[in-house]
Amino acid sequence: MSLCGTRMSNEQYNILYRKMTQNDVEEVVSVHIHSFKDFFLTFLGSRFLRVLYSYIVSEKFGIAIVAEVSGENKLVGFVAGTMQPYRFYSKAIHKKAIPFAIATIPAFVRRPSILVRLFRVFQKPRQAKKDSFDCELMSIAVLPEFRSCGIGWVLEQEFCNQAQLLGAKSIMLTTDRENNEKVNKFYLRKGYQLYDHYVTPERRQMNKYVKYIG
Repeated sequence: MSLCGTRMSNEQYNILYRKMTQNDVEEVVSVHIHSFKDFFLTFLGSRFLRVLYSYIVSEKFGIAIVAEVSGENKLVGFVAGTMQPYRFYSKAIHKKAIPFAIATIPAFVRRPSILVRLFRVFQKPRQAKKDSFDCELMSIAVLPEFRSCGIGWVLEQEFCNQAQLLGAKSIMLTTDRENNEKVNKFYLRKGYQLYDHYVTPERRQMNKYVKYIG
């Protein structure tokens, strides 16, 4: 197991994989923004992302791992998710509703129409309870200049390892269906199966995948 160990991703970089800490959150937010430039969570802003990733790290249900260049303390990728998604989202809304709401104010001022999408966020606990998966992989990202190093491959495996140690038998994730061929192929190669596909009210085509690890 490479978690908290090192792995040569190519001839240039010695990559360390370890658990994410609160001290990593600022860099994690930066990697997220550089990796998901046109996504809704990025539009909500760095303050919202700081609240989100800080909460994942602080919760016992959270699974969060970073990849950094050994000796340089340069964070180049991360993966984050949660065990028991229903309980995670329920607690997040109960405990962090005000910080999340305050963090979205700048985005709301720029685009008031996002209010409808924000209201849908409050439906996450209900949807997670309906799906009843053991674990959800919420985001995985690698800086563009490091994407040919195999870092995402290892991050996903480390996430699965941690989820399995915590008793998970299934991992769920969602990703864009259209104009996202490379990412969809990545998950299929990693053993995920297409569980469902749907269209959001914004006409965004989505794939839902599940991976059985028990």
